Amino acid sequence: QQAKRKKPQHINYRNSKLTRILQPALSGNALMAILCCATPSCVYTEETRSTLKFASRAKLVKTKAKKNEVIDDRALIKRLQRELAEAKSALEAHEEERRSSQT
Repeated sequence: QQAKRKKPQHINYRNSKLTRILQPALSGNALMAILCCATPSCVYTEETRSTLKFASRAKLVKTKAKKNEVIDDRALIKRLQRELAEAKSALEAHEEERRSSQT
């Protein structure tokens, strides 16, 4: 018996290999540039059309890239001490305000 061949199913772009490869860039924490190649040859018309459709969809993707911050131990300690001092002063101001409103 010959095994029946199944038609290749449409692969949703979210499940495509390309999406998996680009996932770190598409997650929003990177600036990205996409280079799409096209040719005027009639042989590759459908592939060029598909590439141009992908490029038009890709340019609509909005990301909010932010700079990753690498902090050494000293800088981290200073930052945490500053945050702690700010939190203490905010707490003291809140307690002072509460005491003054009770009297």
